Amino acid sequence: MNAKNVVLQSSFPIKFGIDMVLAALSAWGAYAMRFGFPIPILHRRSEIVYIALSIAVKLAVELFFKLYRQSWRNIGIRDLIQLFRAVVVLLLILATASFLLGTDYRISRSIPSIDALLTFICWGGVRLAARIFQEERLRSLRKGDDKRVLIIGAGEAGTMIAREMLRQPEAGLLPVGFLDDDPGKIGTTFVGYPVFGRVDLLAAVTKKMAVDEILIAIPSARGDVIRSILDAARDEEIPARIIPGVWEVISGKVSISSIRNVEVEDLLNRDPVQLDLDEIAGYIRDKRVLVTGAGGSIGSEIVRQILPFFPRHVVLLGRGENSLFQIQQELRTRSFSAFTVVVADVRNRERMSRVFDHFQPQVVFHAAAHKHVPLMEENPEEAVLNNVFGTKNLVDLSLSGGVEAFVNISTDKAVNP
Repeated sequence: MNAKNVVLQSSFPIKFGIDMVLAALSAWGAYAMRFGFPIPILHRRSEIVYIALSIAVKLAVELFFKLYRQSWRNIGIRDLIQLFRAVVVLLLILATASFLLGTDYRISRSIPSIDALLTFICWGGVRLAARIFQEERLRSLRKGDDKRVLIIGAGEAGTMIAREMLRQPEAGLLPVGFLDDDPGKIGTTFVGYPVFGRVDLLAAVTKKMAVDEILIAIPSARGDVIRSILDAARDEEIPARIIPGVWEVISGKVSISSIRNVEVEDLLNRDPVQLDLDEIAGYIRDKRVLVTGAGGSIGSEIVRQILPFFPRHVVLLGRGENSLFQIQQELRTRSFSAFTVVVADVRNRERMSRVFDHFQPQVVFHAAAHKHVPLMEENPEEAVLNNVFGTKNLVDLSLSGGVEAFVNISTDKAVNP
């Protein structure tokens, strides 16, 4: 158990204790609101019985719904929904118990409802207060030289990355607002920052807000849209970066570390190619598939695209463990388990021979290649070793191993010699 887990678990009793104190105050407050203060002597006996009953039920609800495990500093909508469900169950139990106690204790029927409302306000309020305190503390840690970032796109990706900037002051990025072409968002605020207007106001907003950097947060944007934003940013002499694609947004993995420079593939604006799905399924379905360069931008996308065709097993091969780890985690979240990750170099013929002998692939997608042309022109030996001899190793092993289909992927940065 690491130190962080020890700290988190040590806070559970404190949060549990605070909730129980608020539970007692809410029960007493329900009587005070219903009958006034001081509470009439006629209702003192039922008050004591009800408060004891209320605390016992709230304790059980707290434990059952594990409310003490909620991170107050990071409380969100889902946590509040869970809290609301717990309070609804609390109300039903208290109302039923109060009814069963009958006229002996004279518990007013409105008491459980008032108690449940006060409990939700108190429990929810203390959590929101903890989050506000945390956010204000993080704001106070910011330095005066933070980069002022204008976010293009006020959708899920944009709001996610804005929250990450606020939570990580050490990154030195401070959101100033959003631009978005959706008329329904213009004039509204997200994460406390305004949507100034349409994207074509970029020049005016950057001047007015003293923007230091543009962040494109539109994962589904076409290449021409990104190109126009880059042109506008270049005219203002402001650097622009971009966040990842749709999958990262769906999986909730958008973070500051995923921000990157705009690449050539972001600017491509091709019409979609109509695939012959029956033909593709014919040579992938129930086959053992090897994808080289599986952690790269092209290789990882090939892996994603072949999954719907139900391969028997997919071997993800590559040199970069970080990128392979990312695609591995992605496949696990998709509940796909028929795959193996292999860290290997296509230039190592002996290693590749063992891979072919062990997995006996029937289909090979070869996407392992050095692709940055200017850099490889300065290092031609490495380019030849990897792109030429590495490919030759795979072709030879595929021919001798009886591979049914070999697909060689051209790099996305191919140029005329």
